[in-house]
Amino acid sequence: RRDIMCDLKIEEQDLTEMSSMIQSTVVTEAAKQVQALLTSLETTTLDIAITGESGSGKSTFINAIRGLSDDDVRAAMTGVTESTTEPKLYQHPKISTVQLWDLPG
Repeated sequence: RRDIMCDLKIEEQDLTEMSSMIQSTVVTEAAKQVQALLTSLETTTLDIAITGESGSGKSTFINAIRGLSDDDVRAAMTGVTESTTEPKLYQHPKISTVQLWDLPG
């Protein structure tokens, strides 16, 4: 049996080709996994809840994240007293999968 093993020789060129094939397969599989992750990030909704004491600026913070001034018609209602009496959803203006929740204090 030892003689048979000694007679089996792998040429350097064959080793190089096998190595390239393995590396190519690994790179291809890694690329597929990265692409799948990126696709899942595009379709995953991120819900962000803003909590805090009444009148602490939660709605103003949401407006700032959304790039809106407090007097913009699309802005979360703000005031000195509690303006948010029930959870209110605000969509991020540029990232459709990000939702901001303004919660009562």
